[in-house]
Amino acid sequence: MEQPKVSVIIPVYGVEKYIEQCARSLFEQTMQEGIEFIFIDDCSPDRSIGILEEVLKEYPHREPQVKIIRHSKNQGVGCTRNTGVEHSMGEYIIHCDSDDWVEADMYETLYRKATEEDADIVLCDSWWHERGKCSYCSQYFSDLTNQYLLEILSGVKFSPNGVTLPSFWNKLIKTACYDGCRFREEGNTWEDILMLMQILRGSLSLKIVHVNKAYYHYRADNANSLTHSRLDFDVLSTDPRMVDMLHNILYDSSDIGLQQCYGAAVTLIVWRSFITSHCLFSNAEWMTRYGKYVSLTECLNNNDKCIVKSFLIRLAGAGFYKYVFYMCRILKKIQACIKRLYLFFT
Repeated sequence: MEQPKVSVIIPVYGVEKYIEQCARSLFEQTMQEGIEFIFIDDCSPDRSIGILEEVLKEYPHREPQVKIIRHSKNQGVGCTRNTGVEHSMGEYIIHCDSDDWVEADMYETLYRKATEEDADIVLCDSWWHERGKCSYCSQYFSDLTNQYLLEILSGVKFSPNGVTLPSFWNKLIKTACYDGCRFREEGNTWEDILMLMQILRGSLSLKIVHVNKAYYHYRADNANSLTHSRLDFDVLSTDPRMVDMLHNILYDSSDIGLQQCYGAAVTLIVWRSFITSHCLFSNAEWMTRYGKYVSLTECLNNNDKCIVKSFLIRLAGAGFYKYVFYMCRILKKIQACIKRLYLFFT
């Protein structure tokens, strides 16, 4: 088989309800040559792999392009993705969650765009499926690496209508960009965003391009989805080690852009302490845990949304944590009511 142009990495765990649709969408890709599919069985307790093997028999021309790698024990999604990267032979790498599915021409289109533009990263839009409804999700991005990283970390446009997604399933990334980078293997949260930060931090001159069409179908209402758990920000406000990881990846006192990115990350971490239901502290407890980060949020001053967050964080640091906490909780409930009303009338 020729050297693959594209490696598709698919972690498999507990997806027997969805793996058939996912596998068929992969095996029916219009990209017939130069593609490999790497399935990693993370000791799935159900029939996911058996169903995958049954489906593969119906596509004998794909068998030389398929690798099924089995872990000896369950190691989590971060380790599973690292296993996939280590076994990848392609010029570019992209990931696919095994409970989702893709359009038939997704990988051919993204690879063609990558070669035409000589791009390091190619993004595309996606379809979000939730409660029987399908919504178009436009991938917001900046072709400036620092700005793109800043948007991701500050949560700007993080909504289904214009979202700065850290997920890897809509990003075709040059394999060379993975050099020296690894997904976080401890826990099953935030391995995507930490990995993306490493890749973007590795070179601030990456060429990022966007295909303005949705090719990926994401099950937003699957509680067991790999990405569903990764988009839970609460771990940032409850695990102080995350700040240390962000510091190691981003902090560079000689680069103003990276200072802003770091400030955005710290702002997001501290902000989550206001809006998670299990994080009510006394003022003294909050200062002990987060006080040292309050001043770091001041370097984030490029958009109104983050200015407000930074102001409220400094207000909490001045001894008004509980007031800020309850105010944010009320605003969160109002936002949730508005969302439910919107879903009800649409």
